[in-house]
Amino acid sequence: MEKISCLIVTYNPDYNRLGEVLNSVVRQVDSIVIVDNSTNTLLKPYLERLNNLHIHMVILADNYGIAYAQNIGIDYIIEHGLGEYILF
Repeated sequence: MEKISCLIVTYNPDYNRLGEVLNSVVRQVDSIVIVDNSTNTLLKPYLERLNNLHIHMVILADNYGIAYAQNIGIDYIIEHGLGEYILF
């Protein structure tokens, strides 16, 4: 069966909203890759508390823009064999 990944790019996200998005998507895809464009470091501890092996994160630690972040996420998904199809 082909795998489906969801790619989410964040920038200083609202954690309640992000949690809602993750809860609604996690059962529908094989993996979620979050690329964080934020300048703060609060997302990593938040995601670690979720303790979900299907959620992967890439921390850029600066705002490089959505296109750059999406390309980084696509490369991550391909390199780690996480999905043949990618949802944004």
